[in-house]
Amino acid sequence: MSLETLSIDGKTEWHGSNSNVVKEGTMKTMTPSEWEEMWEQYIGEPCPGMLPPDAMGVSVFLGERSTTGYGVQIYSVKEEKNKIRVKWEEKKPHKSTRVRNEITQPWQIILTPKSEKPISIEEEQKVDMRNRHQPTLRPRI
Repeated sequence: MSLETLSIDGKTEWHGSNSNVVKEGTMKTMTPSEWEEMWEQYIGEPCPGMLPPDAMGVSVFLGERSTTGYGVQIYSVKEEKNKIRVKWEEKKPHKSTRVRNEITQPWQIILTPKSEKPISIEEEQKVDMRNRHQPTLRPRI
């Protein structure tokens, strides 16, 4: 299956800072009607085009954040024996980034090959090594 059959006007990914979602959540859309409904109800915009027959949509919504600068990054989609595993992370503004005090609802949607397998959408917690302390060693006797 080529990437072109999984795209809408050449795109396989959409993201934004505002949606109608106030609490974190994920969803899978398998049919054209689910795809259209998800865009209209959750994103608040018309869908960008018809869902390709061999594709499904995978969406991650962060819910409300109190400032600008947040985002979602879906970075891995792997088909396993009994499920499709999707991994994502929340992108937070760096301490030096100027942000506005404005409610946002970041989201990302990707197209991936359609599968009847259950989907596992998992948040990856990454450790920021810049803010870690040096381990303390026990004194030698």
